[in-house]
Amino acid sequence: MESSRETRKVIVVGGGGTMGSSTVLHLLRNGYTPSNITVLDTYEIPSAQSAGNDLNKIMGIRLRNPVDVQLSLEARDMWRNDPLFKSFFHNTGRLDCESSEAGIAALREEYQILLEAGVGLEESNHWLDSEEEILSKLPLLEKQNIKYYADKVVLAAGAWSPVLVDLEDQCCSKAWVYAHIQLTPEEAAEYKGVPVVYNGDIGFFFEPNEYGVIKVCDEFPGFSRFKTIQPYGASEPKRISVPRSHAKHPTDTYPDSSEITIKKAISTYLPRFQNKELFNRALCWCTDTSDAALLICEHPRWKNLIVASGDSGDA
Repeated sequence: MESSRETRKVIVVGGGGTMGSSTVLHLLRNGYTPSNITVLDTYEIPSAQSAGNDLNKIMGIRLRNPVDVQLSLEARDMWRNDPLFKSFFHNTGRLDCESSEAGIAALREEYQILLEAGVGLEESNHWLDSEEEILSKLPLLEKQNIKYYADKVVLAAGAWSPVLVDLEDQCCSKAWVYAHIQLTPEEAAEYKGVPVVYNGDIGFFFEPNEYGVIKVCDEFPGFSRFKTIQPYGASEPKRISVPRSHAKHPTDTYPDSSEITIKKAISTYLPRFQNKELFNRALCWCTDTSDAALLICEHPRWKNLIVASGDSGDA
């Protein structure tokens, strides 16, 4: 088994993003030879098109089913203790807010699931540094050579996966929005260490980073951008949501309606900052499945093609 890992050649398509880079790292840690792993991406690592190439992300506990809970706890343990990752882990916790009876009831259910999983409230959620910062510290992932043949191919192209290969309508690429506000050093000191504040109807924000920047996101079902294209393996052209790359279109921001919802989130949770100027407005493209479960498997039509997609905003 070890010898086959040492000689097996793997191509990771879209490997400069979150799932692709993670795949490469774990292949290397599990005995695969670095020169036998080829990462293909439109951009240098970390890919400018990746949803993870951002200011920060929530490290949450997915509660949809026992497998999700287990995977979340394993990931949290790695973020906390792995020498490579632990410096990027910020143990601030998360404050969930609800105002409706239905929302409060849902929070009670989540609380019970957390207790049954052995997770204390003070440690169930945290935030992580951006993919750009993390991957910049990974010399193992730098491009070493180029080969376009392999024993296995991993498609981990994020929101572009349904565009490249026919996923039979199991995934739909959607965009969420975010913006930033700049705090003074005094304001940033006041908010240092605050938990991620989250409301499923309004949005969420993070503590300021080392430069005093707060990222604010709204919460809504997401934007789509349908085009008629024919991904590989499809029998005919079909309507598919196609991301519009911020890397290729750096002047893009977000729709006017999002300015209203972002400002609503700020006025709700950070009213003292509601008159601050917003900057670095952008869309973040992810790939949703209907049940928000990951889609990670060998493609049923093509042996040795592994699909890794369906992050649904959580990967």
